[in-house]
Amino acid sequence: MEEYLKPISLVCAIIVAGLTIYKFFKKSPSEKESPTVLTVTIPDSVVTRFIALFESHGVKRTQIPPFFGHGLTLYQCSDDEELLKILTPEILKAAADLFAVNLDWLQGATKTIYEVPNFYKSPSECVEYLESLKRLSLENELFTYVITPKTNKKFGMDTYDALVIITEVIGRLNDRPVYRYHLSGTRAVDYWKSKAYFTVQCALLFKYECSPIGKTAETKWMNSMIEGSTLLKYDFDDFAGDVDLPIGGTWYVDEMIEKPDSYLENVAPEHNQFGLKSALQQWLELEHYMNCFTTSSSHQQTVQHFEKKLTELGS
Repeated sequence: MEEYLKPISLVCAIIVAGLTIYKFFKKSPSEKESPTVLTVTIPDSVVTRFIALFESHGVKRTQIPPFFGHGLTLYQCSDDEELLKILTPEILKAAADLFAVNLDWLQGATKTIYEVPNFYKSPSECVEYLESLKRLSLENELFTYVITPKTNKKFGMDTYDALVIITEVIGRLNDRPVYRYHLSGTRAVDYWKSKAYFTVQCALLFKYECSPIGKTAETKWMNSMIEGSTLLKYDFDDFAGDVDLPIGGTWYVDEMIEKPDSYLENVAPEHNQFGLKSALQQWLELEHYMNCFTTSSSHQQTVQHFEKKLTELGS
C-alpha cells in the first residue's frame, strides 16, 4: 500500500506547489509586495496627538521646548501626564497654526487632519491659494511633490487621483529643516477634463516658484492622504528631512504641460478618440495658464504643437 501512496503524495505536493505559484503570479504587484508604512498611526488622546503632530513634522518630543517654546519644559514634554496638565487651548491652537492642521483634530473632535482643497474647474481659486501661500510663507522655501497613480488600470475600473504636497521650511533643528505641509488633490486624472485642470495647477506651481517634481505612488496611499485623515511621515534618516513618500517612479511635470504626447499619457481615449481630442481642446482653451516658464514666442510654439496634435487626431 505504501508503494501506491508515495506517488500519490508526490503528485499532490506538485499540485499544491503549482497552485501556490499560480496564485502568487496572479496577484497584482501591490498585493505581492508589503509596502512600507509611510504614515503615522493616529493617536487617541490630546497629548499623544500633540506629540505625534510634532514628530510627523520632524520635531521629537524632547525637541519641542526649544523649537516651539510657549513655556513648555523638557520634563513636561517627556511625560504624558505632566504635559496634559499644562496643555491649554492657546497652546493647541498655536501648534495647529504652526503646522497648518485642523484644530478640531488636535482637540479630538474630528478625524480630518489636513484641509485638502480641490481645484478642479477652479484655476482662479488655485491662483488665490498659491498667492496666499506665497504671501504667508514670506521668504520660506517651497518645494512640491506632484503625485500620480503608480499603476494604470482600465478606464472606469478605478479612481485615478492626483495629490500635490507643498513642503514649506518653517525652521531648523540642528541644521535639519522642519516643514509645514500644504495638500491639495484632484479626482480621475485619466478623465480628459480633469487632466486639463490638473495640468493648469501644475503650471501654476511653476509660475509661483513652488518647484514641482513628479512622483508616483499607490492609489490606496494617495486616497488616505486626499481624505485628509492621515499624518504624513517625516524622514528622520534623511539629513534633508524630506517627507517620507512611498517608493515609486518619477516623471517630468514640465513635459506634461508642454508636450502633447506626455500630456495625453494615461488619458482614456474613449470612443473614436473623443477623450484625447477633448483633452487637447481643453488644454487649448486654458492655454493662457500654461505659459508659466517660457517666453511668449516659445509658448506660441507650444500652442502650435497642441493644435497640430489635435489636427492629427482628426478634430
